[in-house]
Amino acid sequence: MTSSFVKRPKTPNLFRKAVLAAVLPTALALTACLGTDSGDSGDKALSGNINVSQLTTYEAVGFILDGDTWHFFALPGEGETAITAVDPDRGMAYGWSRTTPESNDKGFALNLRTNAFTTIQIPGVDRTIIRGADAKGRVVGLANVRATSDSYGFIYDPATGQVTEVRRTGFTQGAVTDLNETGTLVGYNDFGGVGYVHKNGTFTTLAAANAGRLFPIEINEAGTIVGLWGDTGSWWDVYRGFIATPNEAGVYTATSYQVATHPTTLNGINDSGKLAGTYYPAGLEGLPRVFSATSATATPRTHPAPASYLQPWVDGIDAKGRIFGHVIIDHTAADPEECGGHGHLHGTSCHCDTGYKQDPDDEGMCIAE
Repeated sequence: MTSSFVKRPKTPNLFRKAVLAAVLPTALALTACLGTDSGDSGDKALSGNINVSQLTTYEAVGFILDGDTWHFFALPGEGETAITAVDPDRGMAYGWSRTTPESNDKGFALNLRTNAFTTIQIPGVDRTIIRGADAKGRVVGLANVRATSDSYGFIYDPATGQVTEVRRTGFTQGAVTDLNETGTLVGYNDFGGVGYVHKNGTFTTLAAANAGRLFPIEINEAGTIVGLWGDTGSWWDVYRGFIATPNEAGVYTATSYQVATHPTTLNGINDSGKLAGTYYPAGLEGLPRVFSATSATATPRTHPAPASYLQPWVDGIDAKGRIFGHVIIDHTAADPEECGGHGHLHGTSCHCDTGYKQDPDDEGMCIAE
């Protein structure tokens, strides 16, 4: 399916009623100038703007995991923050925030050298959710008008100040989840039911014979895509990730990915092919754990969270191998007897606090390492 280029109508109502394929340029107003200076965040040691002891005052906070060191970020005044893209060359991160789950989402750019946030808001919509970015500083995501339930993908280029709307004829509820420097986009339509690749003006549905849906999350410069594999008949419950690679003709073949036999999400791939995501050792009702792997066939490595009340969700991995995303804060009071008082019980297994490990003879108990 091809896309066309159409000027955005100045009247919002006309625009909402139009059935367009893709790409409507318009100017973007920012609350502050982003700046485009390059330079790795190594100019200043990476450091979050909040620490572990402050996390319980939030519903969710963004994180960047550098090796095994967790750095947490929260936009001041917001209850929820998520980091969904990191550009190490520019020393920038991007994501979304909101005050409460009922509030409108706002996009942001975060300078990792100064920890200063800048709001990114698409004109004429209620919600702006940034999902990805490339090395040129372009960001992509989802724009939503609550009154009409109109959701569409967008590309924002800070160098030109232009927004490009991405719509696919015959489909609704769309978003762009990532792009690479060649301009290849990945995203979804129909509220996540149909994943796609958009390249050279053409949309292609991502599909696999045994998958109910493929939900793409990140793409690298080689064009390899990772995301969530939904099984036929229960495509919303995710038990596996997927890796999709193109052949010389640009046709994608997807294979599923799991950490052992555990439910797994595969959310990140960088240009070196390093993978990142989460897996659920105690099942989907248990606590997710972050993992990375140097390749699809390599043994995954687990990165324990620094506190037992954190439920991490990975949104990607950057060129330096740093994993990023957000953690949901579990505000449920723990039983003081749970896990010997040094962890949190999920199902029958303990997720132990830092400095403690699961007792090999009793998975419901944490003991000192």
